[in-house]
Amino acid sequence: MLKKLKIKFLIATIITLIIVIGVIVGTINILNYSSVIRDADDILAVIMDNSGKFPSKPGHINPDFDINFTPESPFESRYFTVGLVNGKIKSIDTASIAAIDDETAGKMAMSVQITGITRGFRGNYRYLMEKDGDKTNVIFLDCTKSLDSAHTFLILSMFISIMGIVAVFLIMWIISDRIVKPIIDGHEKQKRFITDAGHDIKTPITIIDADAELLEMEIGENEWLSDIRKQSSRLASLTSDLIYLSRMEESESTPPHIDFPISDVIEEVVGSFGAPAKTKSITINTSIAPALFYRGDEDAVKKLIILLMDNAIKYSPEGETVKVSLKKLTRGVVIKISNLAPNLTGESVDHMFDRFYRSDPARSSNGGFGIGLSVASAIVSSHKGKISAQKQGELLIIEVIL
Repeated sequence: MLKKLKIKFLIATIITLIIVIGVIVGTINILNYSSVIRDADDILAVIMDNSGKFPSKPGHINPDFDINFTPESPFESRYFTVGLVNGKIKSIDTASIAAIDDETAGKMAMSVQITGITRGFRGNYRYLMEKDGDKTNVIFLDCTKSLDSAHTFLILSMFISIMGIVAVFLIMWIISDRIVKPIIDGHEKQKRFITDAGHDIKTPITIIDADAELLEMEIGENEWLSDIRKQSSRLASLTSDLIYLSRMEESESTPPHIDFPISDVIEEVVGSFGAPAKTKSITINTSIAPALFYRGDEDAVKKLIILLMDNAIKYSPEGETVKVSLKKLTRGVVIKISNLAPNLTGESVDHMFDRFYRSDPARSSNGGFGIGLSVASAIVSSHKGKISAQKQGELLIIEVIL
């Protein structure tokens, strides 16, 4: 159990760390890329406002534009402009860039005009298109240096983040034993207490039951003795379930598995509930595939079906129907037990297999302590299976895949 809890703790820690770092690094890189675009758009707006030329002095820049102008700014900005009239190239100015010739500039401007999108990227060039009647001006700004810096920052931030995650994983792997050990120790002590206390409780329960039986022989049946025996029986059942559940959790080894006829086992268990069902006028409908075998712990599977059938009969309204089915899967079998449960809420279904959970405290008067389905879940888990519950209208369906 220490290993499983350690792995779960590490997985939770690393996933949380990945999410946090991912959000931080992603946000920083998005802001960085947005800054590149914003600066490029500001420069393009300045050039467009100055008839396709970068102003040589700060005083020629519209104060509404947020641009940090220096004497080197005109030389740092590589750009070219294309003027079109009625969709045809009228002028091309590539004096401020060496990487683009007039032919390439014209093609890029025509492709931008066809899209009709006023601003965007063509490769590493950010462009701005402005229409004035029949005339269209397109300005392209070389953003290669800025984009390369943003890309380099992205790669470095991802690399550093991965290294940080690996470092945290190694540190947590080393110290996780110390972190989870107190939890494990407390859990182990709790399980040992349940097992030891359960065995100690069994003796007085047996004595109480025996004394009640002797008194009944001497003074005859009466209401009080009957109630004593009924309650001692309930307490004995609860104690047995707690010890059984605790033993299953304590056991690190898999119980002995053998091939057994699961169809016959389910038929036998369901048949044993004929009398309890009859007292509530409940009809049991079965659809059990014949001659199916399953490799597992036969006694545990039998107890599983008993618990599920007991739950279905106990909490199904009088005069209703309980359905039981068994089908073959590609690997394993699927068991379904359904009964009407009009008062069961969605929250109750979600917590149905939690230990000591009862949707209605009054259910304890029917003999329920909220432990039976926890035992059923533990049995399924020991067989590497899956148990689930769902509501379809007022119908409760419990499905077990083994």
